This record gives sequence, C-alpha cells and structure tokens, in this order.
Amino acid sequence: MTQAERRCTLVHETVHIERGHRGCQPPAVEASVECEAARRLIPLQALGEALAWARSEAEAAEELWVDVATLRVRLASLNHFERGYLRRRLEE
Repeated sequence: MTQAERRCTLVHETVHIERGHRGCQPPAVEASVECEAARRLIPLQALGEALAWARSEAEAAEELWVDVATLRVRLASLNHFERGYLRRRLEE
C-alpha cells in the first residue's frame, strides 16, 4: 500500500468510526463515507491547483497525496458551487 493509499484508508475508516459504524455497511453508506473522506482529503483550492497543471488523473492524485479512486470520488461529488469555482479556476 502506498502512502497515499494509507492516508485515504485512514481517513475513510475515521469517518466510519465518527459515524458509529461497525462491520460492513450498505453501498449507500460506503458511498457517503467515500465522499466525506474525499472532501476532507482534497480541499477545493488544492484540487483546482492540481487540475490546472496535471496532465493526468494519476499526476493530480500524486500532487494531492491521494489515490486515483479518491480523486475520482471527489470530482464526481462536486456540488454546484465547487464546479463553478473549478470552471473559473481552469479558465484562468
């Protein structure tokens, strides 16, 4: 496991503990935990900076110290405000 993968796993499991989860969770709960972990690990401004220059998902993930799966979750779960911010940032 890479340092980024360990970091992502630790935050993911921390969210489960904070929510009082025990054992396996239904897919909807796992998806919610993944989104929260991705938000904690990837601040919006850092995401914008990484996307502005990275040439691939892997490069952006490495810059953000996360795995590609966590980056994909963060991108897929952006809200309207966050999408607008990134659109403006990437047009600069």
